[in-house]
Amino acid sequence: MRFSVLPLFLQVARFALGAPTVGVPVASPTTINAGQSTPITVACPINRSSTDPTLIANGLNLLRLNDAGQTIATLGVMHDDGQNGDATANDNIFTLRFTANEQQAGTIRLQCSAAFTGLLQRIRSDVTTVSVSGSDLVPPVLSTNPADGTAVGSTSPQITISYSDTGTGVDTATFTVTIDGIDYRPQFAVGPASATSQPTLSGGQHVIAASVRDKAGNLGQITSRFTIASFLSLPDATPRSGPIPLTVKFITNAIYTGGAITRWQWDYQGDGIFDTDEIGPLDHTFTFTRTGVYNAVLKVTNDKGQTASATVQITAANQPATATASVNPSNGGLPLTVTLSGSGTGALQLRPSSSEIPDSV
Repeated sequence: MRFSVLPLFLQVARFALGAPTVGVPVASPTTINAGQSTPITVACPINRSSTDPTLIANGLNLLRLNDAGQTIATLGVMHDDGQNGDATANDNIFTLRFTANEQQAGTIRLQCSAAFTGLLQRIRSDVTTVSVSGSDLVPPVLSTNPADGTAVGSTSPQITISYSDTGTGVDTATFTVTIDGIDYRPQFAVGPASATSQPTLSGGQHVIAASVRDKAGNLGQITSRFTIASFLSLPDATPRSGPIPLTVKFITNAIYTGGAITRWQWDYQGDGIFDTDEIGPLDHTFTFTRTGVYNAVLKVTNDKGQTASATVQITAANQPATATASVNPSNGGLPLTVTLSGSGTGALQLRPSSSEIPDSV
């Protein structure tokens, strides 16, 4: 297969002798205020002779550049039809009108980019600028953890409120935070980028409301609703100690904020054998006939198959020792001979004595 570079060479040579140019765009106005929607009209002249390549239809774009000169947006196709801000039709001065609404002071950089027939690359103009004056109008951006709508499994969740500001910066002295309408600001450790705390909260839904201002006074705010899905076994018993036989009332209680508890089981003696197995919370009594320390277990299961257990300690002790004694006769003239007798229960030790009754008895 043959390939001739002659036609391409002739084309390059032709454009080297004369090529169209794109003039510097002219913007009006050249200064706008931050925070206000402002129409800007940009006109861009095309300079070409009758022998130069022609502009491709709809081939002239208005670009916006960043500080590094990179294209960040195509604002639209410029036109030469005498409408929408174009002063005169077919005068080779192309126009585009767009609306700017900048939130911070800075510079808008604009450039025209044209495509011509027969040219492999677009021709770009020099850059023109529009100044944006005014103070910082953008408030800080806040985020929360736990995030809005989430659930946590701890009644002492780590709460983090992050904040940032691309303008004048965050004024951390203005930070405020409430949980369920109560001021928690003193419990938060406030840093340059976030504030953290680990409060103790009850199960259920909670609402965090936080705010902070930037150094220009703009107020950033956020509200987050999260749920503590607490799942706890809460056994109780009365009495918890006493002599055998000891009859104890076991009080059945638990909490689960994320759904329903479907199974309740008691192991009174803590031996791994459950004495009850029920679908609802019922109180029970059990009599301990042997001495010892027992760790009674209440195990609950929720509708997700998760379990929670807790113990309540029961101490069953011996009956207290008792003793009775009698003397017969209990009085009389001297010399007096008497008979002593006694009895007792529990850990009682009897010790005989050879002491005589004194004469004064």
